[in-house]
Formats: sequence, C-alpha cells, structure tokens
Amino acid sequence: MSAFKIETNDNTESFTLVDSSIRRRDKYQNNDKYSDEPDYLDDDDNSVSSTGFSIVAKKKKPVKKKVDKGYRKLKTKEGNLIFFATAMIPGTPIRDAIYGHRFHEYAVGSPNEELFFKVCNTSNNSSQNIDTLFYDNPEQFESHMNCQVDNDAKNIWAEKYQYALHRVKRIEENRIQGEHKYTLVK
Repeated sequence: MSAFKIETNDNTESFTLVDSSIRRRDKYQNNDKYSDEPDYLDDDDNSVSSTGFSIVAKKKKPVKKKVDKGYRKLKTKEGNLIFFATAMIPGTPIRDAIYGHRFHEYAVGSPNEELFFKVCNTSNNSSQNIDTLFYDNPEQFESHMNCQVDNDAKNIWAEKYQYALHRVKRIEENRIQGEHKYTLVK
C-alpha cells in the first residue's frame, strides 16, 4: 500500500501527492559517481526515491492592497460611485475628484486652491476622516455626484474663481517681468 504525502503551495490551489514507497534504481542519484556501465549492472535495491503526482487547479487571485490612499468607492442605489480624495496637508498636490489626476502646479493651502470647487464629503460616517474633493466647477460636481448645488453657492464660487484667475494672471506677469528685469550681456 502506498503512503501519499500532500504538499501545498501558498500561491496556487494545487496539491502535490508524493508516493514515497516506490523503489527504483537511479544511476544519477549519487552525483559524485557517474557510471558508463549499463543500468542492469547496478543492482542497488536499497535506493529509494519518490514520484510526485500533481493535481492542477486554478491560481488564487492575489489579494488587492490599497495602494492609492485617496481612492474611494461608495455603493449607491444607482451603482458604485468612485472618486478620489485629496489629503488636506499643506503643499500636497490638488487631485481631480473624478479621474484622480494630480495637479502638481496647484497645491493644497495655496491661493490656487480657489481655482477649484472644493467639497467636503462625510459619507464615510467618520468625523476624523473627512474626504476633500476638488472639481473644476459646481456643474462637474453635480453631474458626478448626481445632486444639485444652490445657485447662491454657484455665484459665490464664480466670484472667487474670477478673483483667483485675476490673481494667478498677475502673479504670472510679475514672474515674467522678473525674468526680463535682469539681462546679462557678455
């Protein structure tokens, strides 16, 4: 009677059955000696080797780890809602709430933050972990979250946006003038 030993692999759902009771002659079992003599002259019945049989199954899916800390997925009546939150640490790049693109030229805590429509989302029921979302305008927020924004809030944001555009334009003009102010002639 054969005794089978089961070996498993952590990465797959495959099992290996090893029959350790099969005896055979193997001229390559001892690596120190190599014989050019035929196999029938090697009558060592004491050499024991094992034969393995594999049962192949599907591989396990790897466990997905959350690499992206800003990625959020909410289950709603209409389906899953995916958005990307921005960490509110000063100097962190502002992130597009729909596509997850990071705007490295615009940072949290800078005056450029007013170029975006900012929304705080508390749907995770945690007062400590509030998600901050940045949209291009209120209409983009309305279409993404399927909700309505008050017209007064839209008007206030439009005024802030125009002021922020004017300020960014003025800062850019000052930067360009500063570059042209000092010219080296050799």
